[in-house]
This record gives sequence, structure tokens and C-alpha cells, in this order.
Amino acid sequence: MNLTELENTLSVSFPKLFQDIYNSGMLNYLTCPAGENPFDYKDICGNDREYFFYNCTYDCEWLPFAEFANARTELYEWFDFLIDLAQKQEGLHKNINENFTIIPFAHKASGDSYCFLFEKGQKEPKIILHEHDTGDSLLWAENFEEFIYFQFVPAIAEEEEETDSDYTKAHIQWMNQEHQKLLSETPIKTLLDALPEPEEFEIFITKI
Repeated sequence: MNLTELENTLSVSFPKLFQDIYNSGMLNYLTCPAGENPFDYKDICGNDREYFFYNCTYDCEWLPFAEFANARTELYEWFDFLIDLAQKQEGLHKNINENFTIIPFAHKASGDSYCFLFEKGQKEPKIILHEHDTGDSLLWAENFEEFIYFQFVPAIAEEEEETDSDYTKAHIQWMNQEHQKLLSETPIKTLLDALPEPEEFEIFITKI
């Protein structure tokens, strides 16, 4: 499934930065069929350096495009369960904010989902992390570029990757000038310590 087909299936337009990275070929490995391992498609991209976020994310495994729709369906089924549970146990009338469209695109090892949160009237989707065990959501990044930076810093700190290697430069090129400057001039440990903690984000509207 290519990006155009994915956008048509989900009735959304992904962030321009996401589209630009896809057009570069760095996301081609995610076009594999559902159920297939994206990293079995190495020949599509040419070499590991050109895989976007391959070995360069912090606890973030990307979904193949063909699995986005099913992941969204499963997430909304979980939302329905949470809404029903709140009604039965607490007498709360909850609904997902009708201005939000939430689409998972990756997950943590724990099963928590990284999601695009599209809001009516807003050009750029936020990135939230939905915690599957608690039902809570956290605001992870204000936009996709910020998400890249917040994933990249702890990943290269953990892997002790040099910021001037070909592999890291292939990722840094997609960040804004402020983040590129920070990565070129500031020790990674300092950047890691400065990363903000995710904030709680309410996706439901609740009435008693």
C-alpha cells in the first residue's frame, strides 16, 4: 500500500514532513503487505542508512501502512469499551471529542500506541501516546517534526551513535534548523536531560 492509497483509506492527509520523507524513499519499507515484516523489504530502500527510524527510535516500532486501518479500528473499539465502562462503573457519559480523528502509526514494546491526533481546524496533527493498560493519553509532541526529535535524542544516546555519522545525518536532515543546531552544538546527554515529560491529554468529553 502506498501513501496515497493509505490517505484515501483513512480520509486524512498526513503532515507535509511525513509526505516528504515518504517521497524520499525512506519509508518504502512500510509499504509491505499486512502481516509481513517491513525489514524483510531491504531491497526496496537500498541500504539500512536509508531506512527512516530503522534502529533510530526510542521504543517505537512503526506499523506497515497496510495495518494502519486495522489498528485504528481496534483502537476505537477500545475507546468504545472505555466509554461503556465509565457509564457502568461511574455513571459518566463519555464520548470522544468529535473534533478529533486519532490514527495509530507506531507502538511501544508495552503495546501503548503512538497516534496522530487530527483536530478540525488545525493543519498539523499532534502526536499522542495512548496507554492501553490505563486508557489514558499523553501529549507526546506538538507536531511530527518534534516527535522525530524527541525520539531521536534518546535513541542515539542509548546506541551511542555519533551525530555526524551518515546514518544519523540521514535523519537529522528532516529536523528544523533549531533542532539541527542543538544536535550539532550540544552534548547528547544535555539534550536528553532537557527533554520535556509528556503531559496528560484528554481525548474524551465527559458529562456526569
